[in-house]
Amino acid sequence: MFSLHSTEQTENLCILLKHFREIFKDVSSTLTVAVDCPVSRPELVQESFPTARIVLSSSYVRKVFKRKFKNPIANNIFAELVSTLCPNKFKCNLQKMKKLDSKVYDYITEHWIPIKEMWVPAFLQDVVTLGTKVNGVVKCVHPHIREALKKHDSLKDCLIALHKEAKRSCNFLQNEGSFRLLKHKRFNVDEKLHEFLNQLTDYASDKTYNDIVRESDITIEQVEDDFIFCSDDGNSYRVDRNNGVCTCSLNSVELLPCRHLIKVHFSVGLHTGTPCRYPRWSRSHNLQPLSTALKRDKQVDVSSAMAMVIGKLKMLQDQCSPTVVFETVNRINAIIEESAIENLCISSTSSDLF
Repeated sequence: MFSLHSTEQTENLCILLKHFREIFKDVSSTLTVAVDCPVSRPELVQESFPTARIVLSSSYVRKVFKRKFKNPIANNIFAELVSTLCPNKFKCNLQKMKKLDSKVYDYITEHWIPIKEMWVPAFLQDVVTLGTKVNGVVKCVHPHIREALKKHDSLKDCLIALHKEAKRSCNFLQNEGSFRLLKHKRFNVDEKLHEFLNQLTDYASDKTYNDIVRESDITIEQVEDDFIFCSDDGNSYRVDRNNGVCTCSLNSVELLPCRHLIKVHFSVGLHTGTPCRYPRWSRSHNLQPLSTALKRDKQVDVSSAMAMVIGKLKMLQDQCSPTVVFETVNRINAIIEESAIENLCISSTSSDLF
């Protein structure tokens, strides 16, 4: 989750993406939002993650467009341009803009499309994220990192966040009762749906709940083995039972569980067994340690994981203040020593019992 504010940071982004991949290994479940920046380099992400999808944050781009052009009709057409999933509809809206205002049309074709054409959300695969203000825009990023990166995601902040996450991961492995400390929300829904919502992250549960309680009358029109067609306020949506996906914008664009999936799941059933297809929205998935190197062996893998983090930090010291790196390394070393002493005490106690 990084942004570029100047061309000088391009090298930093390459370094961060490299370490991001080494630490996370598998990014198939990473699903967040890419935010448009003045000098963004999406091709760098594609080089590191060739199967990833970069999604345009339409709200950010709409704000920029609205500041430049005040015509409300042009703004409405542009909003459809940056959010449509259908290439034919995209071309149709572009022609509407051409007839409406040639100046706006020229701006879009000469400036916006050449830079952002690849970012139009026409593909529905997994995504690796670029972002400007992580805490304010990328709401589905891991909560520990989001807390650490309040305003800007500088390399220094990333290192500090990495240290804090490593410490939290260590504490997580040493506390098997962490999942019992979950804070459950109260939703005004039936028991089964309430249980499902509390399995989601705060962001996902709020978005799904708000979608469910909207005043709409969902009717299941046609039931097939693979697909179910729902009528909702005069619109028809198709639910894929095999993959747990819906054609509505909440699910197809934001990839969140929608009211149509919920309706089908609890009334007819989905072959996937759950309306939440992506682990990113699962509360338990987000509470797990970020690094795939962390296993469940408390006495061995905590130290090895922390050592891995130290290695990453040392490799980054040329691009960041050495003081920050060394301070972070010292803190992590202290954690490892405390962990080693505690494990030694546990081992001694266990041997005394025999």
